[in-house]
Amino acid sequence: MCGWWSGATRRLPTPSSTTRATFRPFQPGGSPFAPPTGGADDGFRRVRRVRRRVRQRRASTGPSTAVTFSGTSGAVSGSVERWLPVTSTSHLAHDAAGDGPALLLLHSTVCDRRMWDPQWRILVDAGFRVVRCDFRGHGDSPAADRPYRDAEDVRDLLDALGIAETAVVGACFGGGVALEVAARWPDRVGALVLLNAAPPLTERSTALAGFEARSAGLLDSGAVAEAVELNVATWLGPEADGNTRAMVRLMQRHTLDVRLAAEQFPRPPADHRLTGIKARALAVSGGHDLPDFRETAAELARLLPQARHEELDWAGHLPSLERPAVVARLLVAFLREAETGG
Repeated sequence: MCGWWSGATRRLPTPSSTTRATFRPFQPGGSPFAPPTGGADDGFRRVRRVRRRVRQRRASTGPSTAVTFSGTSGAVSGSVERWLPVTSTSHLAHDAAGDGPALLLLHSTVCDRRMWDPQWRILVDAGFRVVRCDFRGHGDSPAADRPYRDAEDVRDLLDALGIAETAVVGACFGGGVALEVAARWPDRVGALVLLNAAPPLTERSTALAGFEARSAGLLDSGAVAEAVELNVATWLGPEADGNTRAMVRLMQRHTLDVRLAAEQFPRPPADHRLTGIKARALAVSGGHDLPDFRETAAELARLLPQARHEELDWAGHLPSLERPAVVARLLVAFLREAETGG
């Protein structure tokens, strides 16, 4: 699942001269992951049905196997794994390594913080203090027990680490969180890289609507494994090799298992103005991604005060996993440019 909410959601109008300055995120609707608003709708009833099936399945089969693979966060050389208490009742797992300007990596909802394994050492060696975290209900971070906002968790993470300002790289949903952080606390974000960032800012395409309907149907019927395969096929481009697909499959299955059993989901982000963002930004899209995200990257380059758009013709939705070295070089070059003001 990639985006703020995957399912039947209210879409934004196409940005115009009267709407283009304001970023209004999706409102939760019929998504399997959407929180209830204004009474129980079909989406909320679906959540309860799927949760019940997940609990029944776990009771009959026992706990699921922990997700591990070569290159996990704990095995990355030079990383320091921590559990950060962001409230009195919840924790964020994260890694930090290196010295120099801070760089925060925010993952896609299809993955967790391990999606940055291929770039980790390169970015640390390039002279950055690199931090990556798992959003709640992903990777090693437990699901929440009360409503929350991911952007506020990120702010609390920065506070706890003593980071006043950072560059932020966000993939898909992580890009949406990065935008919210930069808009709400503009002095804390010095540079933004948005890799196929969500949410889309244009009318939903037939392809995205079809994916959401099929995914919701699979989860509603308890076909979690099939939903995982649909996500892998949809979000990875042709450059992704078998090992990468296996990694994403493991991360997505773990995320679905945790989130389908969760009682709380992120609150939708508050409205905020993109024109308040001060950071220089690079909006990246993939030539093989769904049109929604390609159009959004181009629109973000027009909306943000200091932004440009770059399309990678070889990429799908997760280019950092498809050609890791190419994306690492792209990140370092842009961040150096942002540092020097070039």
